[in-house]
Amino acid sequence: MQRAIDSARSLSDDDLKAVLTGKRELLQASDKEKDADAFTNPDYPFGRTLAILEAVRRGGKSWEGFFAALVSSADSDQDREMLTALRRIQGRPDPLEVTVESAEQVEVTWPDIPRFKVTLRNREADGPRFAIGPENNYRGGFLRAFRFDVVRADGSRVPVRQRWGDFGGVETLTSLKPGEEWQSVLDMRDYISALDCGVYTVRAQYGEDAMFSNARDLRGRICYSSEPFSLSVGLRRITLTRAEDKAVRTACNSLPDSGPVRFVVGTAVEEHEAFIAGDSPEGVLLRSGWKAVPALLDELEIQNASLRRRAWALALLFGISGANDPRPMSVFSGNFEGIDNEDSEISEGGLGGAGVQRTSLGTSRYSGSAWECLIGGPHSTLGGQGGAFVMSQAGGGGEPSPVAQKWLIGRWKAARKFLRIEIQ
Repeated sequence: MQRAIDSARSLSDDDLKAVLTGKRELLQASDKEKDADAFTNPDYPFGRTLAILEAVRRGGKSWEGFFAALVSSADSDQDREMLTALRRIQGRPDPLEVTVESAEQVEVTWPDIPRFKVTLRNREADGPRFAIGPENNYRGGFLRAFRFDVVRADGSRVPVRQRWGDFGGVETLTSLKPGEEWQSVLDMRDYISALDCGVYTVRAQYGEDAMFSNARDLRGRICYSSEPFSLSVGLRRITLTRAEDKAVRTACNSLPDSGPVRFVVGTAVEEHEAFIAGDSPEGVLLRSGWKAVPALLDELEIQNASLRRRAWALALLFGISGANDPRPMSVFSGNFEGIDNEDSEISEGGLGGAGVQRTSLGTSRYSGSAWECLIGGPHSTLGGQGGAFVMSQAGGGGEPSPVAQKWLIGRWKAARKFLRIEIQ
């Protein structure tokens, strides 16, 4: 990215204008062999956008006149990025405004992650209309043109969630006349990993490309941000009686040693009696909700426990809390310690390396299911913006990975400090 930025800065005004009018490309010879990276690297620098940003950085009357000539006054959709460049050079607000409803100070309990109604508005009171495409690749159940910038109290940023493989859907362009709005509800869980307890400064951001939700480096993008707001994540209190604690521990000890690990998440287990019977050990634990968490956490502490027993605990903890997903799904970035295989990629469900997925619940290329689940709400990857619905998933047979389990168990050990457990 820095090399691409330096390349744009090295151009004369005339050469930069040639890039902006499509007469030349801003692409170094060394980059030409890496064009495919644009489809897999969320931070791949795009020449036209870099050229616009460089022109804005230079500013001045000459560049103001250049962009003003490109922005037509006719009643047709304008090039939003060019209009944005003109307004930034003029020192005026961006033409596209991002707002978050009722987001001055938000409080949740760990590990809950809130949802927000986000509005895009054409704030050009007497200006042109322009097109937006916020629904690109919506089929994965979330909008990839958005992301959340989440900053901890110490100034560090929470890594954005890296989601791959659930592209799809037809990109729809929406024309916004002056003052018109477009709205949607965004589940923050789709865009970031779990939050620790603490206070965060948050901005909702919009940037129109299919990889924006994965973007970590925004220097090469034109994006629009909401005003910052505060998000506080507090401790979760779990209160249960000794009789309740004994019942869930008895259920833990009765979990089956054969057959698939079964769980539900984001949907009430009581609604799926045919899938998980209410009197089964897993049914008792899931119906107990957070009251079962102390016993399940203790399961992870048992020395020399079987991989299957730990798989049950990890699956049911996820089903109850929605945190620390053990399924072999999305890959996300971050700093991870205690990983035994440096060549492996971290995923929410385990490790993938050398073409092999080694998950905490078990998977292989052979027949049979190591795990089965029903997923609803924010954890469903189907349903698009019409609303997620309950879907089923399963993983192939095979032994769970001790490396993958070790990593997730470490996350749950760290999470104990976010819980206040009282057994009466």
